[in-house]
Amino acid sequence: MERYGVARLLAEPTATAVSGESAKMIVGGEIGVPGGSSCIVFQGGGSQPVCTPSVTFKPYGISLNFTPIVLTEGRIQLHLATEVTEIDLQNSFSYNSVSIPGFKTRKSESTVELPSGGSIATAGLLTQTSAQAITGLPGLINLPILGALFRSRDFQRNETELLIIVTPYIAKAMSAQDVSRPDDGFSEASDPQGWLLGRVNRLYSSPSNPQIVKNFKGRIGFIHD
Repeated sequence: MERYGVARLLAEPTATAVSGESAKMIVGGEIGVPGGSSCIVFQGGGSQPVCTPSVTFKPYGISLNFTPIVLTEGRIQLHLATEVTEIDLQNSFSYNSVSIPGFKTRKSESTVELPSGGSIATAGLLTQTSAQAITGLPGLINLPILGALFRSRDFQRNETELLIIVTPYIAKAMSAQDVSRPDDGFSEASDPQGWLLGRVNRLYSSPSNPQIVKNFKGRIGFIHD
């Protein structure tokens, strides 16, 4: 879906948690909004109290909170809570001459039982926005009756659906010799390949001749990010 332009990947986090414990990840940021205010009153009552407004930071972005419980036969009971918060400047309001933005929030929470490597997909979190704009020549669009000839009206309607896919795995300890580095099997391209073909790594086979790699001896491969 992303390859054909009908979907866009917001985040792809990876987190590890002990069975029965919770883990949380946030991909986004925080924005400051005015909160309450603290005032200092001077003794004697001759001076006006000095008030200092406080700032509360509101998080926004994508948050993932899950609690896994490993069951028998490699099954996982997963409590999953996801939330997507976006800043909505159209629904902002002013408080003490300070503009406070609004927020759009979509939440999903469920508990399922999955095998290790199985996936759960949640959907149905829809967002619909519509806008209307009138454009035209300045001055002429305000003429009675004739102004309709110099202006145009545009309608925009956007619909998005949030799809969340979670795949849990049972992580096991491994020895140091079994750990592979990202550059294992990587071999840099030669200078002519880098200059003329723009390659970063050497290629030892091609779709038209995949068997040529069998005749090569040594470190081969490429980095896949």
